[in-house]
Amino acid sequence: MTNHLARPRRTRDAARTTAQILRSAQTEFSSSGFSGARVDRIALDSGTNKALLFQRFGDKAGLYAAVLERVRHDASAARAAFVARVTSTDKPRSSTQFHEVVRKLVELNIAFLVQHPEAAAILHWERASGWVAFREAALDSIDEPGSALLALFEDAAEHGWIQSAPAPAVQLAMTFDVPHTHFASRLRDGRPVAKTAEWGFVSGFVADGLVTQGDAR
Repeated sequence: MTNHLARPRRTRDAARTTAQILRSAQTEFSSSGFSGARVDRIALDSGTNKALLFQRFGDKAGLYAAVLERVRHDASAARAAFVARVTSTDKPRSSTQFHEVVRKLVELNIAFLVQHPEAAAILHWERASGWVAFREAALDSIDEPGSALLALFEDAAEHGWIQSAPAPAVQLAMTFDVPHTHFASRLRDGRPVAKTAEWGFVSGFVADGLVTQGDAR
């Protein structure tokens, strides 16, 4: 008699194993970077073996690319709801309103770093290496929330709410780069990023630097 439950169970087990490997790999890459990470430690921590790991991901680079994709997916998901709101009901109509959008975007990025410390550490390693792995894995292309945010910044440039140079894409990147730099410096000091004081300081610092004074149109 055929066991119709065998295939679904095997599928669930395979998915569970893959998820465990990725969790272990993310921890390893966050603490040691790509060069320092060891596949045997990942296999041991995930309760698998190197042969299975290579079967699933090809090699260490393939596993790292899968982890980077997971980080990118989490970051995109964190921005999605914010972007949907800002591009519909809360779309800015003045430089003052756009200043608030920028400030909230920076705080959203800080929150992602705080809530996903391993992802933040991996991004720190990637940034130090010049984002080589991101480009090789074709993860440097802009995602859907990023495209919507870029359109907002381009619109702000047309209205004169932000400076004409650098380009809107560069200014958008600064809303993540500045808090990421600050967050990394706090990690080196072994201190958390306090929400009440520092989040407001960093978000205001970026918004004040990017958004022009007044409501130029």
